[in-house]
Amino acid sequence: MSKLYEHQSPYQNIQVWESESRDGSTVRALYLDDDLQFDDNNELAVHEAFLEPLVRYTDLDNKQVLILGGGDGGMARTTLNWFPHAKITQCEIDEKVIEVSKEYFPKLNNDGKVFEDISLHIGDGQQYVYNLIEDNKQDKWSRDIRYDTTILDLTIHPQFDFKSIATISDHVSFFISYKTIEQFDLNTFSLFEDYRAEPVNIKGYHNDSIIFCAGKFK
Repeated sequence: MSKLYEHQSPYQNIQVWESESRDGSTVRALYLDDDLQFDDNNELAVHEAFLEPLVRYTDLDNKQVLILGGGDGGMARTTLNWFPHAKITQCEIDEKVIEVSKEYFPKLNNDGKVFEDISLHIGDGQQYVYNLIEDNKQDKWSRDIRYDTTILDLTIHPQFDFKSIATISDHVSFFISYKTIEQFDLNTFSLFEDYRAEPVNIKGYHNDSIIFCAGKFK
């Protein structure tokens, strides 16, 4: 296994590693702060796992979808593959992740073209939501901006404010890693009218499993 790239951005350490598989092909993997995000073999399973539980609640075609994180472009690409008419807004805090993913993982973002098919904002996702809530309060004469679904393609930290997501979105999809599960606030699930939380087996992660959750807010 060899390191192809490393960079310390203002937000995180970014690494790209490459290894050789049994059939002789090369496999690249993205790590943020030494935490595996995906590799060439499992990235599609990761991104589809966000969408599979959502179809119980909503069809994203012709709907407004907000993606927080997902700077590699794979979440937007997969959403558009499943729902070609989804109207996607994405907020990614680290522009360097986008740059690195275009160079080292072009299949995830269709050689960068997926970012041209969505509305892309560079900034903190939580702050983006807070700003949207405040803008909706201030603009009394027009219709509030609201999303059908918010997809949190980022590691859920204990301080993430799900109540704010419920203010601007009808549905949400996110994952809980086994590194953060002990810190996750289980009271979050009381915000949902209905939800699903299931471990999904994906090779390369701790216990080869991640808990993917999706739900409809009350």
